Parts: sequence; C-alpha cells; structure tokens
Amino acid sequence: MLSRPVDVRELVAAEASWIAVESSVYSAVPLLVTLAVGLPVGPALLLVAFTAGMWLLAVRGMNRRLLD
Repeated sequence: MLSRPVDVRELVAAEASWIAVESSVYSAVPLLVTLAVGLPVGPALLLVAFTAGMWLLAVRGMNRRLLD
C-alpha cells in the first residue's frame, strides 16, 4: 500500500468509502435475514437500513468533494 503513489486524500477517501460500505452491509444483513425467515419487520429495523443508506450517500458526496 505504501509503495504505490497514493495521496493522503485518496487514502482518506478509500477508508471512508470502505467504512460506509461495511456499515451498509452490516445493517442490511439483519433486514434480509428477517425477511428470509418470515419475521415481521418493525420500523426500527427499517430505520437502521435507511440510516445506513443515507450514510453511504453522505460519504460518497464527501469523497467527490475531497478528490476534486
């Protein structure tokens, strides 16, 4: 990783992107398992998935601004 010509801004953007994707996956898996098993989906579970999606979009926008 350090041998490649990577700027610090690119490292920060990549790390933030990975955190956003990871948190979105970790919040979507309980929702998918709940749906697969057939349990009723409560509003709290949907709020977690919505919040993770908004976090993913926010980090995406931050990365665009950071790398320009």
